[in-house]
Amino acid sequence: MIKTISLLALLVIVGYVGYTLMNSNEGLKNNEGKVALVKKEKLTPVAIKLGMLALDSDRSVIEWEGRKKFIPGYVDRGTIRVKDGIVVIKDGVAKDGIFTIDMTSIAAVSTGKGSGETMLTEHLKSEDFLDVENYPNVIFSFKKITETETPTIYNVVGDLTIKNKTNEITFPATIGEDEDGFVRVRASLELDRTLWNVRYGSGKFFDNLGDNMIEDMFGLKLDLVFKG
Repeated sequence: MIKTISLLALLVIVGYVGYTLMNSNEGLKNNEGKVALVKKEKLTPVAIKLGMLALDSDRSVIEWEGRKKFIPGYVDRGTIRVKDGIVVIKDGVAKDGIFTIDMTSIAAVSTGKGSGETMLTEHLKSEDFLDVENYPNVIFSFKKITETETPTIYNVVGDLTIKNKTNEITFPATIGEDEDGFVRVRASLELDRTLWNVRYGSGKFFDNLGDNMIEDMFGLKLDLVFKG
C-alpha cells in the first residue's frame, strides 16, 4: 500500500528499481479478458516495467455539485484541481494508487441562484466548510481495486482524508486507456460531507434552517489522467 510513503521518495525508489530492470524485456501484458491499459511505445521504460504512472495535473480535474434540500432544482457546481498522484498497473490491471486534491483551488462555476460564484468560492474555502488555510489538501489512497465482469469497470475501495478525518469509501470507476494513450480514471460518486466534519447548513446539527438547509450528500465527478 502506498498510503504513507511520500511521492518524492516513491519516485526515487522507482528510478532505482527501473535502472536495475533496464535489461529486462518484460512489459505490461495484455491478458485475455483484461483491458490493456497502456501502449508500450508511449511510456518510459520504468513505467512500462513497473506499471507505475504519474498523474497529469494539467489534464485532470474534479467537478463537484451541492444542493439545497428544500429548493427543487437548486444546484451549485464547480471544480477542484488535482495536485499529484500515481496509479500502479500490473498485467494490464489497475492495482493501487494515491492522489492529492488541492482544496485551495476549489471554485464555484455556477450557483442555484444564478449569481454569487465568487462569494460561494470564498465561503467554501472558509472555516464554515473546508478551512483550506489549515487543511489545503485532500488525500485519497487506494486500498483495493477489483475487476468486475465489464473489462474497464473496477470496484475501488480506499481511504479519503478531509480535514484530517479519514473514512473508507467504495465506488465503481472506469479505468482504461483513452484515445491519446493515457490511462484515465473516471468515476461519479455521492458522499456525506458530515462524515468529514463539514457541517455548515446541515439539518443534522442545526435547527430552523428552512430554505438555507444544504444537503449533506454532495456529488463528485473524477476525471484523472495518468501517464508514464
